[in-house]
Parts: sequence; structure tokens; C-alpha cells
Amino acid sequence: MEPRRARPGWAGSAPRNGACARRWLTAFTGIFLAAVATTWAAGPAEARAAQPAVPHAAAAAAALQPTAGLGTQATPDEDTITVDPPAVPAQSTHDFTFAYESAKPVTGLLILTLLVPAGWTPPAPPAQTAGPGSVSVACPACRDPKTGLTPVIEPGVDGQQIIVKANIKELDEPALTITYHQAKAPATAGSVTFEATERPPQTKLPTVPRVSSPQVDVTCADGTGTVEVSPHRATAESTSTLIFTYTAGGCAVTDGIVALTVPAGWTLPSTVPGMAGYVTASIGSVSVSGAMMMVSGVTLAAGQQFTITYNHADTPAVKAQSGFAASEQSAEAGSLTALLPYPQVMVTPRATSTSTASTPAGSSSSTATESTPSTPSRSSGTPTPSVSSSSPDTTGTMTVSPGSVRAGHPSPLTFTYRAPTSGLPATGEVMLTVPPGWSLPSTTPDRPGYASATTGAARVSGRQIVVTGAALAAGQPLTISYHPAVAPRAAGNSVFGASERASTAAVLTALTDPPSVAITGPSPLHIPATVWFILATAACAAGLAVARVLKRRGQRPPEPPAPTLNTEPHPGPPGRITVQPSPTEPTHCMRIEPHPAAAVTTIEESTP
Repeated sequence: MEPRRARPGWAGSAPRNGACARRWLTAFTGIFLAAVATTWAAGPAEARAAQPAVPHAAAAAAALQPTAGLGTQATPDEDTITVDPPAVPAQSTHDFTFAYESAKPVTGLLILTLLVPAGWTPPAPPAQTAGPGSVSVACPACRDPKTGLTPVIEPGVDGQQIIVKANIKELDEPALTITYHQAKAPATAGSVTFEATERPPQTKLPTVPRVSSPQVDVTCADGTGTVEVSPHRATAESTSTLIFTYTAGGCAVTDGIVALTVPAGWTLPSTVPGMAGYVTASIGSVSVSGAMMMVSGVTLAAGQQFTITYNHADTPAVKAQSGFAASEQSAEAGSLTALLPYPQVMVTPRATSTSTASTPAGSSSSTATESTPSTPSRSSGTPTPSVSSSSPDTTGTMTVSPGSVRAGHPSPLTFTYRAPTSGLPATGEVMLTVPPGWSLPSTTPDRPGYASATTGAARVSGRQIVVTGAALAAGQPLTISYHPAVAPRAAGNSVFGASERASTAAVLTALTDPPSVAITGPSPLHIPATVWFILATAACAAGLAVARVLKRRGQRPPEPPAPTLNTEPHPGPPGRITVQPSPTEPTHCMRIEPHPAAAVTTIEESTP
């Protein structure tokens, strides 16, 4: 019996099992890593969601260190042009000074060209010596050492190009400056390059780029970004620590400033550690001027954040809605501009309780007021009388339905405002402030956060929903719909600031008990995009490995074709038959001989 031949395409059982094992090991390793990444991201994400994301100051500053004014790194034999200021806010107007420095002594006619990028103020013709886009050139050190005369300098303009010609004789390192006056930066933030070219002296060659091109960083416009405060509520005559979180807009901030002004009644800010009102910041340097706290040297990429902590501050003694005026400057060359809306903290009075004494039937009843113990005043040290809770309602009320939603899920919210006993005139307004993390309110139907009102006209300003023109009698309701609103991804309690204005001449008054929505549990579908990418990669790897294994198992070597026999009878006894399965195989010869007892066929094989 012949030994079984190995089937083509198979390397034996041992190697095949090893390859399969390796593929399965790779697939399961990818799935395991994806599971670990998912667990890591989902666990700390809940804790991180409650805290503001603060970038590492050193890494952010190193990544965003302005390169304006330096242009391309010049080689030792390359001339350079620097610019001042190197960074400006979008849509701001400045005088830009370009300083030319030569790597070698210059003699003869020097021609410099600067191409003003699109979107900037077009350079003015030489006849215009002042105003937007005008160009001036100065070279106080450019004097002929033999005659002492200043060389001829001719500024010119060709479209968006500033062309300067200077006839210099035997001068080392000329201090030549080009001033581009009252130039307005574009509205789009980003780094722009003023392409510079130079025609070397004593040559008739065409203009060649031998000089480095300066760059200007266009940052966010001044007053861009948002400031949020936590917590949103504080108790009167207590000590509170507030954390303000500034978030950059959709552009960068380079060496900017963020300032906050403490309202009346709060402790003045301080830079002395351990004192009430001590101010710290996660990046930059802190300074204080009266009621203003200022953080300078702020460098952030688009969407990045940093925090300002106002430590152990004494709150006012009366109930009030405290607004901290905020302002922002996006670059060193900018100016502080109001940052709206201002972060606000609701100061609530100390809690008091009332009790009604029961009297026998037929006797007159009286109401007894239970007051809390007297609390010493911070300013005088004398006891402060308790506050009675039986004062009449002077403001309206607002409730919300539903009172709880699932984290990260869209849910329609309905706010019901009821006018106070004095009612609400048509000239008044009702304002609802959406806390951070929720969908931005909008007045566009079918968009997330669409806001509408049953009475009056609803408009949106940032995170504020303002309803005007609603004339309400005492206790009459006004419904504000906010739908579909996507809740924050972190569990907690969201307080919606609510206030009313009795008329156009009155100030906004905060409602006593603003509505709040409880956010339950983290969203089960909240997985960061990075983890989704890892999971998808691992799934593809696993699927590919499984497909290969199944494909290999499904492959079988083809069955050998059935042999064909060619028979050729020969005449005469004994009978013989010659068989050759194929032209390349041996010939088989069969001879048939009779047997005395029975017919027996004898087959003999012979090779040619």
C-alpha cells in the first residue's frame, strides 16, 4: 500500500495550527486592548466631566509660542526681515514695522519686495503719505561713509506689493525699516506670511527669494470666548470659593489677557496667599488692581481652557444676583473687550423656618415665627437679626418639567413661569439662562435647543432665552419650550438661571427659586472618539483574521481526475489487452488464459 501523499497547498497539521493560533492571538489581543481602553476612558471620564479641562501650561505655551516676526529660519548667508507686532487680533488695526537685516555688507542698489496677503488693507500709492495702507521707509544708518549723505530711498506699490529701492554705498548691516500704517487684519484667524523677495545689489538677475519672509499670527478677535463660574449659588454672609473657567473660541489666543471684576459686596481680590480673596490661575501670571483680577500671558489653542480660582471670598450680606464683569484680549497688541454674557452667582439668604401654633376651637389663631440664632456680622461684629420668611411674594416663580433627564440624551424641557402678584407688563421680560453642557438655545425650528414661548416673542442671546411682550396678570402662566435639549454627559444638578424685568426701566431681578434639572447617570453610549477608533480597528483586525482562517479551512486540494483506460484487443490465443492510462504513464498488458476448473483472468504488468 502506497504511503499517503501530502496534499498540495497544505504545510502539514503542525504549521497550520501554529498560523491559526497566531492569527487568533492577534485578534484577541486587539479586542483586549480595545476593552482596556474603553474601561479607562469610561471610568475617569465621569470624574473629569465635573472638572474643567485645563491644558498643561508649559505644553500649550510651547506648542503655541508665536513664530511671527521670525519667518522662515534663516541660514547664516540669508538676509532676514522681522515684523512688529508679531501677533494681532482679528479685524484690528495696527502699524506694522518690517526691519531688514543683511547677512553681508551691501553696496549698490537694493530692491526689496513685500507681498501683502489677501484680506489685509491694500497698500496705498506713494503719493499717500498718511492714512490706512500708507507706506514709509526709514534708514537712519544708511549714509555714505565718504560723503555722509543719505542714499536715495524710493517706496513704491504695485497692486498688493510694497517695493522699496535703496541706493546704498559701502554700508555694513543697514538698519532699513518699512512701516505699513493703519493696516487692518482680516476677520479669519490664522498665521499669514508676507512673502519677501530681494534683488541683490550689482546684478541684473530677476528677483530671487534670498530673504526670509516674516509671519504675523492673527488671533481671535478681542472679546472672544466664554467664561463660566462654579458654583452658581452662594449663601449670604458666608465664605465661598469660586472657580471661573475660560474657554477659547474657534481660534487661538496668543499672549492674551483675561480679566474679571468683582461686584460690590464681595471681598476684594488679592495676590497674597492665605488671604481672603486670594486669586490663582492655572496658566499665565495674576495681577490685581482694585476690584479687577487679571491673568496675562494667556496662550491657548482653539477650544482650550484654563481656570481662575477666587479663594475664600466673603459673600454679600443681602440677596442679590452677582455678575462678574469679564473682558478678554486675544493678543499683546489687542485691547480688553467685554466678554458676554457675564458669569453670575446667585446669593441667597440664610434659611429660616416658620411654624403655626394650633389653638383650641373658638379661640383666635396666631402665627409664630421661628428664627435662626443671631449671626455676627462680618463688618461690625454685632448680631444680625433673623429674617422672616413670611414676606409677600415680590417676584414670579418658574418650574421645569421633567425634573430629571438621562445624561447625554436629548429631552424636551418645558419651563412654566407664573407672574407675581403685581403681574408682568407688556414692557417687561422674562430671561432664562441655560447652564453649560446643554445644547445652545436657538430660534430655528427643528434644531437642537429650539426655544419658543406661548406668549410674547422669544429671542436668543448666547445661552439666554429672553421673552418680551408678554402681558401677564397675577399668577398667569407663561410657558417656554426648550427642545430637544441634549443634557450634559456628567451626572449632577443643572440650575437654570431665571430672572424677570418688571418694565424697560427696571433692572433684572433673579427669581427666588430658579428651576433645576437632575441629570442621572452617565450616558451609556458616551464613548470618546479615540476609543471608537480603537474598537473599530480591533474589530477589523479580528474580522480579517477570522475571515482568513475560514478561507483557509474552506480550501481543499482538487480531487485527482479519474483515470481513463485505453484498451486494444489482440487476435489469437491467449487473449491479451494492453492498457495505458496516459501517454506519460507505463503500459499495462493483460493476458487471458483458460483454466481447467474455471475461467480465470491473469493480469500481468510490464513496463516498456
